[in-house]
Amino acid sequence: MNPENQESNLETSPKIDKKDYEKSNLESTLRLSPEINTQTDLEPKSQLDLENNDQDFVYNTLPMLSTELPNSSLYINPLAKRLLIFEILCTLLFITITFLAIDKYWPVEVDKQRANTKQEILNLIETKYKGNIPSAEDQSKGELAGLVSSLKDPYSEFIPKDKINDFKNGLNEKYSGIGVRFNRVGKEVFVTQVFAGGPASVGGLEVGDLLLKVENKEVKNLSNNELGESIRGEEGTQVNITVVRSDLEKSYKITRKNIQSEVVSLEVRGEIGIISISTFSENSAEKMAKVAAQVVANTSIKKLVLDLRSNSGGLLDQSILIASYFMPEKSLFVKEAYKSQVKEERTVKVENSLEKYSVIIVTDQGTASASEILAAALKDNRQIKLVGQKTYGKGVVQQLSTLKSGDLIKITIAEWYTPKGEKINGKGIQPDISVDLDKNSLDRAVDEISK
Repeated sequence: MNPENQESNLETSPKIDKKDYEKSNLESTLRLSPEINTQTDLEPKSQLDLENNDQDFVYNTLPMLSTELPNSSLYINPLAKRLLIFEILCTLLFITITFLAIDKYWPVEVDKQRANTKQEILNLIETKYKGNIPSAEDQSKGELAGLVSSLKDPYSEFIPKDKINDFKNGLNEKYSGIGVRFNRVGKEVFVTQVFAGGPASVGGLEVGDLLLKVENKEVKNLSNNELGESIRGEEGTQVNITVVRSDLEKSYKITRKNIQSEVVSLEVRGEIGIISISTFSENSAEKMAKVAAQVVANTSIKKLVLDLRSNSGGLLDQSILIASYFMPEKSLFVKEAYKSQVKEERTVKVENSLEKYSVIIVTDQGTASASEILAAALKDNRQIKLVGQKTYGKGVVQQLSTLKSGDLIKITIAEWYTPKGEKINGKGIQPDISVDLDKNSLDRAVDEISK
C-alpha cells in the first residue's frame, strides 16, 4: 500500500472513543519505562538502566509493597523503599543482639552447670566413698590430668611438679629398680633385656621371660607406665616378680637398687663393634661422641651393629646429632608435619664420622619414636638392613611445656615421616630379617654382618 492510500485511510478511520484514548495514552506513557523481555528481564541485574530517575525497579522481591503495572516492572515508591530498608536494619540489629546475648549467656550457663555437677560429685564422694578422700590439691591435679586425657592421645599427659624428677630420671634411665627392659605384645609382656650385674640378673630373670605378676598385680591389666611404677621403688626394698619360662611359672623376690644404665655403650666382638643406644636423653649425643672416638681409634673394628632394642625414643635433637655420625652432613633425617607447616630436619657435621663403616641395625617392638626415625633414616639414606622385630609405630612428636604453676604438660604437636615420606605412626617399620621374640636378635645381627 502506498503512502497516499495510508493517509486516505487515516482520514477516513472511525472516531476514537474515550476508553481507547485512555488506553493509548497509558501505553504511550509506559514506553518511557524500560521494556521487559519475558525471556531475559526476569533474571536479576547488577544495575538497572532507568530512563525515569524518579522510579526504582525491582525483580520479584516484595510484590506486596509494589503496584503492578501492565507490561512493566514492579514499582516501589520512595516511602515504601525507606520502610523496607528500615525493616532490614531492624532485623539485622535483632539478630546481632540475639547472638551477643547467647555468646554472653551460654558460657556462664555451661560454667554454672559444670560447677553444679562437680559439687554433686564431691558430695557423693564425701558421703559415700569408702576409701581415702583426696585432698583439694590432688582433686585439682586430677581435673587438669583429666583435661589432657580428654584428648584421647596416649602420648599427651599432665605431669605434676612433684613427679617431674621421676619423669626426667626415667628419660635419663636413672632410677631405683631391678634393671630390666620389657616389650608388650598385645596384653603379654616379655623381658627383652636384663642389665648385666643388675638386680634382675642376680635375682634370676632372663631375656624371653613372660611377665605374669608384679606384687600380685596381673601385668595384663597394667599400662606400661603402671607396670614401670610397680617395678620401681626405693633402694633396698623388695619386689615380687612372677614369670613364665618354658611353660613353667616361676616367682622371684628381687631387691631394688639404683640403676644408671649407659645410654650409649660400646662392646667389641672381634671385628664387630656393637653400639647400644638405650634412649635419647640430654647427654646421649655427648656419650655418642666418646663412643665414636673409641671406634675410630680401635683399628680392629671393621663393621658396626647399632642396637636400638627397647629404645623408646627421647629428645629429637639428640637423635639428629647421633644420626649425623652415620650419614653425610645435611642428609634428610625426618619430615615433621605440624598443624600448619611441614619441616625438614637434616644431619650436621661431626668429628669422628662413622660413615665408612658397614652397619646393621637391631630393632624390636620396644624400638619407638626417635629410635624408629633413626632406623628409618639410615635405611632410606644408606640402605642399611634391620634385624629383629617390627618396631613399635610411634611416629608423633610431643612438646614439653612448663606451666606457670610449675607443672609440666606434654602434648602431641606433629607427626613424623621418613625421608622417603613413609608414615610410621600406627604402622612401625618391618625388619629386613625377622627374628622371633624368644631368640637373640643381636646374635643374629652379628652373624649377618660377619658374612
